[in-house]
Amino acid sequence: MTSTTVGFLTKLAYGVGQVAEAIKNSSFELFLFFYYTQVLGLSGTLAGAALFIALCIDGITDPVIGSLSDGWRSRWGRRHPLMYISAIPLALCFYCLFAPPSGLEQPALFAWLTLFAVLVRFFMTLYPTRERTEQVQSELKTRRAAAN
Repeated sequence: MTSTTVGFLTKLAYGVGQVAEAIKNSSFELFLFFYYTQVLGLSGTLAGAALFIALCIDGITDPVIGSLSDGWRSRWGRRHPLMYISAIPLALCFYCLFAPPSGLEQPALFAWLTLFAVLVRFFMTLYPTRERTEQVQSELKTRRAAAN
């Protein structure tokens, strides 16, 4: 049985592809709720509701975009066009998420958080890093099973 090792540059390339998702996830999980409630003064109930709405919408858009990208055919491949489309809007929406206009009242701040949390999650959906990682893992499992 022969085994091939994955080189450092290949590992690095896959790791770099996960950076955008890691930054988004870390920001959402560790900082966003604190920032909106403690720094900007949004009530915890409204902040939680905004993030809940964003998660619910993400739960709908993820399978829809996944199905769309699975059937997508272009000269750049299945996933690359969506990644190209999402890069700049994702960065802008992520910036806006943490830079609301000063002086917003509770309802406006809630709307701002909801809108940009939904948009960040949507544009992250268009950047399908997890699917590629799972696809590679599936291929590796298939190769290992075939080799045994």
